[in-house]
Amino acid sequence: MLFLSMFLSNSYAETYQIVTESAEAKHKSWGGYWWSMKNAESVLGWQGLYGRKTFTPYQVSEFTRCLTSSSRICKNLIENYSKNNAISLSPLMKFDLFMKRYVEKNYGQHADVSMYSSAASYELDIHYIGNNTNHRLYEFSGFAGKCIGWALSTFDYNEPTKVKNILGIDFTPADIKAILATQYNGAQFFTDGLTVGLEYRGPKKTSSHTNNPQYGNKESDAYKDVTPLQFVKALKNTIGHGTYLEADLDPDIGVWNYPIHKYEIKFQKESDSLAKAQISIEFANDEVKIDDVFTTSNIRRDMKQRTFYAKFNLPENWSGKLEDATSSYWIGESVHNHPDALILGMEDNWKETILDYIDADTGIGIDVNTELFKSHDGWDLVVDELLYEYYLD
Repeated sequence: MLFLSMFLSNSYAETYQIVTESAEAKHKSWGGYWWSMKNAESVLGWQGLYGRKTFTPYQVSEFTRCLTSSSRICKNLIENYSKNNAISLSPLMKFDLFMKRYVEKNYGQHADVSMYSSAASYELDIHYIGNNTNHRLYEFSGFAGKCIGWALSTFDYNEPTKVKNILGIDFTPADIKAILATQYNGAQFFTDGLTVGLEYRGPKKTSSHTNNPQYGNKESDAYKDVTPLQFVKALKNTIGHGTYLEADLDPDIGVWNYPIHKYEIKFQKESDSLAKAQISIEFANDEVKIDDVFTTSNIRRDMKQRTFYAKFNLPENWSGKLEDATSSYWIGESVHNHPDALILGMEDNWKETILDYIDADTGIGIDVNTELFKSHDGWDLVVDELLYEYYLD
């Protein structure tokens, strides 16, 4: 027990006892791919299970154009792509084909073209980086993706685990994970009052970090990320009540988001005004293979753990609860390896108001694939209809 030996070695061990607190969400989060914007597998596909294949941007654009065309060439193209229950198509191409069939089933063959979707080509236009040095996110292409969409989607949905045919299209677990990540990527803009952290983007972590004067200076920007006190409060306000906590666990320039579902906090007073704490968490991994499924196995290969160390300043007449500390700071390796931003939840009606968030003048909302928010009957999102059918037993 590293934690016990570390604490029991100090002179206060006989005076102050170690307190342990833990909690776990009602369900574990699940591993999912982070859907790279450089490779854009969600729209261009990948070589994988079920006869998957990759597509060029031109082929995707041609496919999108033909969805609403009645020409013989286009009919043949769509028919060819639909073979074997369209299993080879990328997730967003499948969604567009599903939308076409949904619209024609419910509104007839001559429905207005505005009712169809072009989620695949839209994704190419706003997110696909490839080798485009002019893309606004090119310098971040090493980590730009939809990990936040995947992480937030685990709040609402269990892991997709099966292949299910819906309107003649086979949707695999990876298809549904990609669609969820793309949809919930927009949820990050609807966490008002539920987000913690300044998201400082410091220099790259290197072996010389310990020699960088900003570290060790508690007034530096590196300390203005999520504080230990904020982290403890967030853990207790979410996981402590059975829900998840979403976190960017990298205070560096990279942004790596994960859904945390379990924590254990051990703390011990060092004096009447100071306590030392060890905060351990468990979360799902996004550095996985695209087609991997995890929750059907007793051995969860998608689980990761991390531990942080911190000190808490205590008030007079302290209650004994760590969250009632007056302030806190990271110590040891956690000074430059700690949570950078937290999301405790999403606004209840974020899907309803997301289209109002788009502003053509400012570009706000440019990261939202609006084609996944088509609504035809009151407030019944077609993507939600698809997800309902997929999860229906």
